[in-house]
Amino acid sequence: MTVLFTVCGRAGSKGVKNKNIRDYLGTPLVYYTLAAIKLYTQRYMTERDDFDVVLNTDSRELIELTEKQKELTVTVFERDSSLGADTVPKVSVIADCLARAEKKFGKKYDTVVDLDITSPLRTVSDVKNLIDRKLSRDDTDVVYSVTGSRRNPYFNMVIEENGYFRGEVDHSKKPFTIVIPPPNITGQLHMGHALDNMMQDAIIRFKRMQGYAALWLPGTDHASIATEVKIVDQLRKEGLTKEELGRERFLQRAWDWRAQYGGRIVTQLRKLGSSCDWSRERFTMDEGCSRAVKEVFIRLYEKGLIYRGSRIINWCPKCKTALSDAEVEYEEQPSHLWHIRYAAEDGNGEIVVAT
Repeated sequence: MTVLFTVCGRAGSKGVKNKNIRDYLGTPLVYYTLAAIKLYTQRYMTERDDFDVVLNTDSRELIELTEKQKELTVTVFERDSSLGADTVPKVSVIADCLARAEKKFGKKYDTVVDLDITSPLRTVSDVKNLIDRKLSRDDTDVVYSVTGSRRNPYFNMVIEENGYFRGEVDHSKKPFTIVIPPPNITGQLHMGHALDNMMQDAIIRFKRMQGYAALWLPGTDHASIATEVKIVDQLRKEGLTKEELGRERFLQRAWDWRAQYGGRIVTQLRKLGSSCDWSRERFTMDEGCSRAVKEVFIRLYEKGLIYRGSRIINWCPKCKTALSDAEVEYEEQPSHLWHIRYAAEDGNGEIVVAT
Protein backbone atom coordinates (compact mmCIF):
# COMPACT_ATOMS: atom_id res chain seq x y z
CA MET A 1 0.00 0.00 0.00
CA THR A 2 1.25 3.45 -0.93
CA VAL A 3 -0.30 6.35 0.98
CA LEU A 4 0.00 10.10 0.60
CA PHE A 5 -0.79 12.04 3.79
CA THR A 6 -1.68 15.66 3.14
CA VAL A 7 -1.72 18.19 5.98
CA CYS A 8 -3.57 21.28 4.79
CA GLY A 9 -4.46 24.49 6.54
CA ARG A 10 -3.57 28.03 7.40
CA ALA A 11 -2.17 29.29 10.67
CA GLY A 12 -4.96 29.67 13.19
CA SER A 13 -2.72 32.14 15.01
CA LYS A 14 -2.55 34.69 12.22
CA GLY A 15 -2.76 38.19 13.65
CA VAL A 16 -2.41 37.09 17.28
CA LYS A 17 0.05 39.37 19.05
CA ASN A 18 0.56 37.41 22.29
CA LYS A 19 3.47 35.02 21.65
CA ASN A 20 2.29 32.39 24.17
CA ILE A 21 -1.14 32.24 22.56
CA ARG A 22 0.36 32.22 19.05
CA ASP A 23 2.68 29.31 19.94
CA TYR A 24 -0.18 27.41 21.57
CA LEU A 25 -2.44 27.75 18.54
CA GLY A 26 0.20 27.00 15.95
CA THR A 27 2.56 24.39 17.34
CA PRO A 28 0.29 21.68 18.84
CA LEU A 29 -2.09 21.63 15.87
CA VAL A 30 0.73 20.69 13.54
CA TYR A 31 2.46 18.38 16.00
CA TYR A 32 -0.70 16.46 17.00
CA THR A 33 -1.46 15.73 13.37
CA LEU A 34 2.06 14.60 12.52
CA ALA A 35 2.25 12.50 15.69
CA ALA A 36 -0.95 10.69 14.69
CA ILE A 37 0.50 9.94 11.25
CA LYS A 38 3.77 8.73 12.79
CA LEU A 39 2.02 6.37 15.22
CA TYR A 40 -0.15 4.98 12.43
CA THR A 41 2.81 4.23 10.18
CA GLN A 42 4.66 2.56 13.07
CA ARG A 43 1.75 0.37 14.16
CA TYR A 44 -0.14 -0.51 11.00
CA MET A 45 2.24 -0.20 8.06
CA THR A 46 4.70 -2.92 7.12
CA GLU A 47 8.07 -2.75 5.39
CA ARG A 48 6.31 -3.38 2.07
CA ASP A 49 4.14 -0.27 2.53
CA ASP A 50 5.25 3.19 1.47
CA PHE A 51 4.09 6.66 2.42
CA ASP A 52 4.89 10.35 2.03
CA VAL A 53 3.72 13.34 4.05
CA VAL A 54 3.00 16.70 2.44
CA LEU A 55 2.20 20.02 4.11
CA ASN A 56 0.12 22.32 1.90
CA THR A 57 -0.17 25.85 3.27
CA ASP A 58 0.40 29.50 2.52
CA SER A 59 1.57 30.20 6.07
CA ARG A 60 5.27 30.77 6.59
CA GLU A 61 4.72 30.22 10.31
CA LEU A 62 3.32 26.72 9.79
CA ILE A 63 6.11 25.89 7.38
CA GLU A 64 8.72 26.96 9.93
CA LEU A 65 7.00 24.99 12.71
CA THR A 66 6.89 21.88 10.54
CA GLU A 67 10.55 22.18 9.64
CA LYS A 68 11.45 22.31 13.34
CA GLN A 69 9.63 19.11 14.30
CA LYS A 70 11.52 15.81 14.36
CA GLU A 71 8.56 13.43 14.10
CA LEU A 72 8.48 12.85 10.34
CA THR A 73 10.04 13.81 7.05
CA VAL A 74 7.59 16.33 5.62
CA THR A 75 7.65 17.84 2.15
CA VAL A 76 6.25 21.37 1.95
CA PHE A 77 4.07 22.36 -0.99
CA GLU A 78 3.19 26.02 -0.70
CA ARG A 79 -0.48 26.51 -1.51
CA ASP A 80 -1.28 27.41 -5.08
CA SER A 81 -2.68 30.96 -4.91
CA SER A 82 -5.34 30.04 -7.48
CA LEU A 83 -6.62 27.35 -5.09
CA GLY A 84 -6.49 29.42 -1.95
CA ALA A 85 -9.95 30.96 -2.02
CA ASP A 86 -12.53 29.65 0.42
CA THR A 87 -14.93 29.05 -2.47
CA VAL A 88 -12.59 26.48 -4.05
CA PRO A 89 -13.61 22.92 -3.09
CA LYS A 90 -11.18 21.25 -0.70
CA VAL A 91 -10.88 18.30 -3.05
CA SER A 92 -9.23 20.60 -5.61
CA VAL A 93 -6.50 21.48 -3.13
CA ILE A 94 -5.91 17.81 -2.32
CA ALA A 95 -5.90 16.85 -5.98
CA ASP A 96 -3.25 19.52 -6.55
CA CYS A 97 -1.15 18.00 -3.74
CA LEU A 98 -1.55 14.55 -5.28
CA ALA A 99 -0.47 15.67 -8.71
CA ARG A 100 2.59 17.50 -7.36
CA ALA A 101 3.55 14.57 -5.12
CA GLU A 102 3.29 12.04 -7.94
CA LYS A 103 5.47 14.25 -10.09
CA LYS A 104 8.03 14.90 -7.34
CA PHE A 105 8.32 11.35 -5.98
CA GLY A 106 7.64 9.51 -9.23
CA LYS A 107 5.06 7.11 -7.81
CA LYS A 108 1.36 6.34 -7.82
CA TYR A 109 -0.60 6.35 -4.54
CA ASP A 110 -3.30 3.88 -3.50
CA THR A 111 -5.01 6.47 -1.35
CA VAL A 112 -4.71 10.03 -0.14
CA VAL A 113 -5.60 10.88 3.46
CA ASP A 114 -6.06 14.56 4.19
CA LEU A 115 -5.81 15.85 7.76
CA ASP A 116 -6.83 19.49 7.95
CA ILE A 117 -5.33 21.14 11.05
CA THR A 118 -8.08 23.76 11.07
CA SER A 119 -10.71 21.08 11.69
CA PRO A 120 -10.77 18.62 14.64
CA LEU A 121 -7.39 17.05 15.34
CA ARG A 122 -6.82 13.44 14.41
CA THR A 123 -6.11 10.25 16.34
CA VAL A 124 -4.36 7.09 15.27
CA SER A 125 -7.75 5.37 15.16
CA ASP A 126 -9.07 8.13 12.87
CA VAL A 127 -6.24 7.61 10.43
CA LYS A 128 -6.63 3.81 10.45
CA ASN A 129 -10.41 3.88 10.04
CA LEU A 130 -10.22 6.37 7.20
CA ILE A 131 -7.63 4.36 5.28
CA ASP A 132 -9.56 1.12 5.85
CA ARG A 133 -12.77 2.77 4.64
CA LYS A 134 -11.06 4.15 1.56
CA LEU A 135 -9.44 0.86 0.59
CA SER A 136 -12.77 -0.94 0.94
CA ARG A 137 -14.40 1.34 -1.66
CA ASP A 138 -14.72 0.13 -5.26
CA ASP A 139 -14.57 3.53 -6.91
CA THR A 140 -11.52 4.81 -8.75
CA ASP A 141 -11.39 8.17 -6.99
CA VAL A 142 -8.12 8.05 -5.08
CA VAL A 143 -8.65 11.38 -3.29
CA TYR A 144 -10.39 10.97 0.04
CA SER A 145 -10.62 13.94 2.40
CA VAL A 146 -11.29 13.31 6.08
CA THR A 147 -12.29 16.87 6.94
CA GLY A 148 -15.37 16.97 9.11
CA SER A 149 -14.80 13.96 11.37
CA ARG A 150 -16.69 14.55 14.60
CA ARG A 151 -14.34 12.56 16.84
CA ASN A 152 -13.24 14.66 19.79
CA PRO A 153 -9.61 15.69 19.27
CA TYR A 154 -8.33 15.30 22.80
CA PHE A 155 -9.48 11.78 23.68
CA ASN A 156 -6.72 9.87 21.97
CA MET A 157 -3.49 8.07 22.60
CA VAL A 158 -1.48 10.73 20.78
CA ILE A 159 -2.23 13.34 23.42
CA GLU A 160 -1.41 11.06 26.33
CA GLU A 161 1.63 9.34 24.85
CA ASN A 162 3.19 12.69 24.07
CA GLY A 163 2.16 14.32 27.35
CA TYR A 164 0.78 17.50 25.80
CA PHE A 165 -1.37 18.32 28.84
CA ARG A 166 1.01 17.01 31.46
CA GLY A 167 1.71 19.43 34.27
CA GLU A 168 5.44 19.97 34.67
CA VAL A 169 7.33 21.91 37.32
CA ASP A 170 8.84 24.94 35.62
CA HIS A 171 10.37 27.46 38.01
CA SER A 172 10.52 30.04 35.23
CA LYS A 173 6.72 30.08 35.04
CA LYS A 174 4.01 30.97 37.53
CA PRO A 175 2.09 27.84 38.60
CA PHE A 176 -1.66 27.50 38.15
CA THR A 177 -3.54 24.39 39.32
CA ILE A 178 -7.14 23.19 39.27
CA VAL A 179 -8.09 20.11 41.29
CA ILE A 180 -11.15 18.65 39.61
CA PRO A 181 -14.15 18.30 41.96
CA PRO A 182 -14.08 14.49 41.83
CA PRO A 183 -17.32 13.03 40.46
CA ASN A 184 -18.87 10.19 42.47
CA ILE A 185 -18.52 6.69 41.07
CA THR A 186 -22.24 6.05 41.55
CA GLY A 187 -23.05 6.02 37.85
CA GLN A 188 -22.43 8.22 34.84
CA LEU A 189 -21.78 11.88 34.23
CA HIS A 190 -24.73 14.20 33.60
CA MET A 191 -25.23 17.66 32.11
CA GLY A 192 -24.12 19.35 35.33
CA HIS A 193 -20.74 17.60 35.11
CA ALA A 194 -20.43 18.61 31.45
CA LEU A 195 -21.07 22.27 32.28
CA ASP A 196 -18.72 22.27 35.27
CA ASN A 197 -15.87 20.57 33.42
CA MET A 198 -16.32 22.79 30.37
CA MET A 199 -15.67 25.86 32.53
CA GLN A 200 -12.61 24.28 34.18
CA ASP A 201 -11.27 23.23 30.78
CA ALA A 202 -11.70 26.73 29.35
CA ILE A 203 -9.88 28.25 32.33
CA ILE A 204 -6.94 25.81 32.31
CA ARG A 205 -6.46 26.15 28.53
CA PHE A 206 -6.51 29.94 28.82
CA LYS A 207 -3.88 29.80 31.57
CA ARG A 208 -1.69 27.58 29.39
CA MET A 209 -1.97 30.14 26.61
CA GLN A 210 -0.99 32.87 29.05
CA GLY A 211 2.23 31.00 29.78
CA TYR A 212 1.46 29.51 33.20
CA ALA A 213 2.82 26.14 34.31
CA ALA A 214 -0.73 24.78 34.36
CA LEU A 215 -2.03 21.54 35.88
CA TRP A 216 -5.58 20.20 35.84
CA LEU A 217 -5.60 17.28 38.29
CA PRO A 218 -8.29 14.63 37.59
CA GLY A 219 -9.83 12.09 39.95
CA THR A 220 -12.97 10.34 41.16
CA ASP A 221 -14.65 10.14 44.57
CA HIS A 222 -15.71 6.97 46.42
CA ALA A 223 -19.03 8.32 47.78
CA SER A 224 -19.20 5.24 49.99
CA ILE A 225 -22.78 5.54 51.30
CA ALA A 226 -24.29 6.28 47.88
CA THR A 227 -22.15 3.54 46.32
CA GLU A 228 -23.28 1.08 48.98
CA VAL A 229 -26.92 1.85 48.18
CA LYS A 230 -26.31 1.13 44.50
CA ILE A 231 -24.53 -2.16 45.26
CA VAL A 232 -27.23 -3.24 47.73
CA ASP A 233 -29.88 -2.56 45.06
CA GLN A 234 -27.86 -4.65 42.62
CA LEU A 235 -27.59 -7.49 45.17
CA ARG A 236 -31.33 -7.33 45.82
CA LYS A 237 -31.98 -7.98 42.12
CA GLU A 238 -29.76 -11.07 42.48
CA GLY A 239 -31.70 -12.24 45.51
CA LEU A 240 -28.84 -11.49 47.93
CA THR A 241 -28.18 -9.22 50.89
CA LYS A 242 -24.86 -7.74 51.95
CA GLU A 243 -25.07 -9.74 55.20
CA GLU A 244 -25.35 -12.99 53.20
CA LEU A 245 -22.50 -11.91 50.98
CA GLY A 246 -20.13 -11.14 53.87
CA ARG A 247 -17.68 -8.30 54.43
CA GLU A 248 -14.84 -9.42 52.17
CA ARG A 249 -17.02 -10.35 49.21
CA PHE A 250 -19.00 -7.13 49.62
CA LEU A 251 -15.78 -5.10 49.56
CA GLN A 252 -14.75 -6.92 46.40
CA ARG A 253 -18.11 -6.02 44.81
CA ALA A 254 -17.48 -2.39 45.82
CA TRP A 255 -14.08 -2.38 44.12
CA ASP A 256 -15.58 -4.06 41.05
CA TRP A 257 -18.21 -1.29 40.98
CA ARG A 258 -15.47 1.31 41.15
CA ALA A 259 -13.57 -0.36 38.29
CA GLN A 260 -16.69 -0.40 36.11
CA TYR A 261 -18.23 2.99 36.82
CA GLY A 262 -15.10 4.89 37.83
CA GLY A 263 -13.52 3.88 34.52
CA ARG A 264 -16.66 4.86 32.62
CA ILE A 265 -16.67 8.31 34.18
CA VAL A 266 -13.02 8.89 33.27
CA THR A 267 -13.75 7.75 29.71
CA GLN A 268 -16.63 10.23 29.52
CA LEU A 269 -14.41 13.04 30.78
CA ARG A 270 -11.87 12.23 28.09
CA LYS A 271 -14.55 12.13 25.41
CA LEU A 272 -15.66 15.58 26.54
CA GLY A 273 -12.14 16.72 25.67
CA SER A 274 -11.07 17.49 29.24
CA SER A 275 -7.40 18.50 29.02
CA CYS A 276 -6.39 16.94 32.35
CA ASP A 277 -3.01 15.47 33.21
CA TRP A 278 -4.26 11.87 33.14
CA SER A 279 -0.90 10.54 34.33
CA ARG A 280 -1.81 12.00 37.76
CA GLU A 281 -5.34 10.59 38.00
CA ARG A 282 -6.37 9.76 41.58
CA PHE A 283 -9.18 7.96 43.42
CA THR A 284 -10.07 9.15 46.90
CA MET A 285 -9.57 5.65 48.36
CA ASP A 286 -6.10 5.22 46.85
CA GLU A 287 -3.56 4.32 49.51
CA GLY A 288 -1.66 7.59 49.17
CA CYS A 289 -4.81 9.72 49.38
CA SER A 290 -6.19 7.76 52.36
CA ARG A 291 -2.90 8.04 54.23
CA ALA A 292 -2.71 11.79 53.61
CA VAL A 293 -6.29 12.34 54.88
CA LYS A 294 -5.61 10.37 58.06
CA GLU A 295 -2.41 12.29 58.66
CA VAL A 296 -4.09 15.68 58.25
CA PHE A 297 -7.01 14.80 60.53
CA ILE A 298 -4.69 13.49 63.23
CA ARG A 299 -2.58 16.64 63.09
CA LEU A 300 -5.67 18.88 63.29
CA TYR A 301 -6.98 16.86 66.25
CA GLU A 302 -3.66 17.06 68.09
CA LYS A 303 -3.70 20.85 67.63
CA GLY A 304 -7.24 21.04 69.02
CA LEU A 305 -8.60 22.37 65.74
CA ILE A 306 -11.17 19.60 65.30
CA TYR A 307 -13.19 17.79 67.95
CA ARG A 308 -16.22 15.63 68.42
CA GLY A 309 -19.30 17.54 69.50
CA SER A 310 -23.02 17.03 69.94
CA ARG A 311 -24.93 17.83 66.78
CA ILE A 312 -28.35 17.12 65.31
CA ILE A 313 -27.71 14.68 62.47
CA ASN A 314 -29.63 12.75 59.82
CA TRP A 315 -29.52 9.21 61.21
CA CYS A 316 -30.50 6.35 58.91
CA PRO A 317 -31.93 3.44 60.94
CA LYS A 318 -31.44 1.10 57.97
CA CYS A 319 -27.86 1.99 57.04
CA LYS A 320 -26.96 2.51 60.73
CA THR A 321 -25.01 5.66 59.95
CA ALA A 322 -25.32 9.43 59.60
CA LEU A 323 -26.21 10.88 56.21
CA SER A 324 -25.42 14.28 54.80
CA ASP A 325 -28.18 16.75 54.00
CA ALA A 326 -27.58 16.01 50.31
CA GLU A 327 -28.65 12.37 50.88
CA VAL A 328 -31.93 13.30 52.62
CA GLU A 329 -35.22 13.36 50.75
CA TYR A 330 -37.58 15.89 52.31
CA GLU A 331 -41.36 15.63 52.23
CA GLU A 332 -44.18 17.70 53.70
CA GLN A 333 -46.57 15.98 56.13
CA PRO A 334 -49.67 17.23 58.01
CA SER A 335 -48.57 17.90 61.58
CA HIS A 336 -48.96 20.37 64.44
CA LEU A 337 -46.90 22.55 66.75
CA TRP A 338 -45.91 21.53 70.23
CA HIS A 339 -46.25 24.33 72.79
CA ILE A 340 -43.90 24.04 75.72
CA ARG A 341 -44.47 26.26 78.78
CA TYR A 342 -41.32 27.30 80.72
CA ALA A 343 -41.92 28.72 84.17
CA ALA A 344 -39.83 31.61 85.38
CA GLU A 345 -37.17 30.79 87.99
CA ASP A 346 -38.83 32.95 90.66
CA GLY A 347 -42.22 31.41 89.96
CA ASN A 348 -43.69 34.64 88.62
CA GLY A 349 -44.80 34.21 85.01
CA GLU A 350 -43.90 31.82 82.25
CA ILE A 351 -42.66 31.65 78.66
CA VAL A 352 -44.34 29.50 75.97
CA VAL A 353 -42.18 28.22 73.10
CA ALA A 354 -43.83 26.63 70.05
CA THR A 355 -41.84 24.06 68.08
